[in-house]
Amino acid sequence: PFFILLFKHLGFVGQRACYRTALELCKRLLSLDPDNDPLCTTLMIDFYAIKSQEYEWLIDLFNFCESKKNLSQLPNFAYSVALASQLLSIEATNVKLGKSKWKPSENNITEINVKELSAKSDKQLQYALLMFPSILRPLMDKCSIQGDTRISNHFYFNNLRSSNSRALDLLCELYVWRTHHVWKDPRLFGWLEKNALAVLDLVDANDPLVHDYEEKRKRRYQGTPRNIIRHVLLADSKELTINLPPEVSKEPILNYDPLPPLDSVNIYTHTREITPSSNENRQGLLSMLANSILFDLNAPVANNVAGPAVEGAAARNQLNPNNVGAGLQQSVNALLDAMRALLSDARPREDEGAEGGDESEDDLPDME
Repeated sequence: PFFILLFKHLGFVGQRACYRTALELCKRLLSLDPDNDPLCTTLMIDFYAIKSQEYEWLIDLFNFCESKKNLSQLPNFAYSVALASQLLSIEATNVKLGKSKWKPSENNITEINVKELSAKSDKQLQYALLMFPSILRPLMDKCSIQGDTRISNHFYFNNLRSSNSRALDLLCELYVWRTHHVWKDPRLFGWLEKNALAVLDLVDANDPLVHDYEEKRKRRYQGTPRNIIRHVLLADSKELTINLPPEVSKEPILNYDPLPPLDSVNIYTHTREITPSSNENRQGLLSMLANSILFDLNAPVANNVAGPAVEGAAARNQLNPNNVGAGLQQSVNALLDAMRALLSDARPREDEGAEGGDESEDDLPDME
C-alpha cells in the first residue's frame, strides 16, 4: 500500500506541474526496492527528469544503470536519454550566447562540449529509431507534426508495428501517451526529422544493423512482466489497457491494489476465531449468547473443547483454523445451539405429566 500511495501521490503532484517534487518522489519510490521495482518506476522517472530539466542527472542515471539493468532496451529510456542530451546541448549553447540563464544542477555549463554532446544525441536518437521505429509516427501524430513525405510514406515507420509483440506495443504506447507534449518543443522538430532521414538511408542501403535490431525485437519482449501491468493499471488510461495480456481479465483487479505480487503479504487481514469456554458441560444461556456474538481476533484455538453447545463449531475450527469465514459460521452454530437448549428447558417433562394427569396452574414450570 505504501508503494501505491507514493505512485498515486507523485502522479497528482505531476499533474499540478510540480515536476521536481514528482521526480524526488520517483527517486524515493525506486530506492525502496531498486532490484524488483514492483511498480516499474523506471517507466516514468525519465519523464519527470526531463520536465524538471534534470538532464545531466538522467544521463548519469542511464550510464550508471545501463550495465546492470539494460535501460537502453526500454523505449522510454532510449528516446529520453537522446532527448536529454539534445536539450542539454541546446541550453549550453544558449547560455554561452547569453540567451539563457539556465543553470545545471551539477557541472559547469561552460565546460560542456556542445558539438560532442550534439553528435552523441544524434547517435542515441538513431539507435532509438532503429530499435523502436513504431514510436515515430504515433509521436508525430500526437504532436501534430507534418514531417518530410519520405518519413510519412516509408514502410519502415508505418508497417513494422504489426510485427511487434503485444508487450512491445504496450511499452511504446505508454511512452507516447506520457511524453508526447515534451516533443512539441519547436527546437526538436528539425533534429528529429534529420535523424529519421538518416535512419531511412540505412534502411534503404540494407545496412546489417537494421536486420540485427529487427531480430532483437522479435527475440525480446515476448511477455509482459507483472510490474509493467501494474504500472499501466495504476496509470488509469483507457488507451493503454487495449494491449494488456488477455490473462489479466481472468484475475480479479482491485482499484486500491491491482495485481499484487504473488508473494505479497497483506498485514491488514485478520482472521476471526472464537475462543470457546470449557468451564462447564452445560453453559448458561447468557454466556453462550455472549460467546457467539463477541469475537477475539487472532485468538488461539483450544485443542480440547468441552460443552455440547460449541462442540460442533470447535471441531470445524480445529479442522480449518485459518479460514477467514469460519468465525461467522461458528457464531451462528453456537447461537442455534443456545436456542435449542432454551427450548428444551422450556418444555414440560413427560414423566411428570403422565403421573399427575392434567396439570394445574401451580404445577406449571416457573418461567420467571
